[in-house]
Amino acid sequence: MTDQIIWLNAPGDITQFRVEHHHCEPPGDGEIKIRHQAIGTNFLDVYHRKGIYPMPSYPAVIGAEAAGIVDDVGPGVSLFQKGDRVAYAGPPVGAYRSTRNIAAERAIKLPDAVSAKTAASSLLKGMTAYMLLKKTYNVRAGTQVLIHAAAGGLGSILVRWARSLDATVIGTVGSSEKAALAASYGADHLIVGRGADIVADVKRLTNGLGVDVAYDGIGGDTLLKSIRSVRPFGMAVTIGQAPVLFHRCLSRNFDRARRSAIRASWPGALTSDNIARLLSLQSGRWKRGSFRRSVPNIVWPMLPRRTKRWNPDARPAVSC
Repeated sequence: MTDQIIWLNAPGDITQFRVEHHHCEPPGDGEIKIRHQAIGTNFLDVYHRKGIYPMPSYPAVIGAEAAGIVDDVGPGVSLFQKGDRVAYAGPPVGAYRSTRNIAAERAIKLPDAVSAKTAASSLLKGMTAYMLLKKTYNVRAGTQVLIHAAAGGLGSILVRWARSLDATVIGTVGSSEKAALAASYGADHLIVGRGADIVADVKRLTNGLGVDVAYDGIGGDTLLKSIRSVRPFGMAVTIGQAPVLFHRCLSRNFDRARRSAIRASWPGALTSDNIARLLSLQSGRWKRGSFRRSVPNIVWPMLPRRTKRWNPDARPAVSC
């Protein structure tokens, strides 16, 4: 059987990919060799391919999740044997190939009811959904949840999972066709159309209070609407690489938004100095009167206490 590997020569468009024949070495200590049956594709792959998240060196192999059959087992591995169906997701990337050696501890066994295609296309999203629903905010019975893009890949998992926890789900979708999909996933209420008044609809559906948590992978003006849709001391979560207009959040909307937290779902959540740099200001001017006057609505003494750097042992947060 001829194995292949897809190399990314350098950051750029799809012309930077090249396909070559590939021979995979026997697995080392604690490793298993997987013959891939399905490889997941994600926006993360696009970020790697474009160089938004640059690889340590080039040429490189990208791809963050896959599923297949254990082809060989290295020394010291007892949890798997040849022929087991498995899947994996997460770093280090390198799934764009026919066979691959990975640490056995990174793989999980697949039940017979789950196909390789389903596993390879949903494991990373499922892990993200778990983080959002149980770690970032503990969704449980009675929680009122706002989920944007409720018919999308991650949104569809969030809707079904939140409903299984007996939460009340309000979803937003762009069309009636997507509304039908989201309804089939179990969404309790749907806000349809890009021009919908999300804030007003959410307040109407929650008797004027707002939702406990909003999950937003769109960003921009939609994130500001998400903040306005959250109850006091609730949480708005921005997911992935959605554009976040922190300068707007910190100025015109600070008085309203400071009652809720924005949870940033990426490492290196913005600090006050980083926000200053985004505004093309040197961090040394952060406390100077000229900058304070330029953004008059910020409660400045509160800001240093409300922004902190991400660390792997704490939940990343930027509050505004």
